Amino acid sequence: MTQNLTVDLAYRYLNIGDADAGKSHAYNGSGTFDALEFNDIHSNDIMLAARWKFGCCGGQAPIPVSLK
Repeated sequence: MTQNLTVDLAYRYLNIGDADAGKSHAYNGSGTFDALEFNDIHSNDIMLAARWKFGCCGGQAPIPVSLK
């Protein structure tokens, strides 16, 4: 966009399969039960980012100054 402003648009697909939390125990000690089970977990993400670059010198590093 400009020398100091950058805009990014990205897409990401993630597939992590299945998940199972296993057996869970009730808080009051009344027993156990099968917990959550998830099948075919996937995600489609669209990300938009704007970055502003602070600093001087038009993107070049400033000259180091020696402290004697």
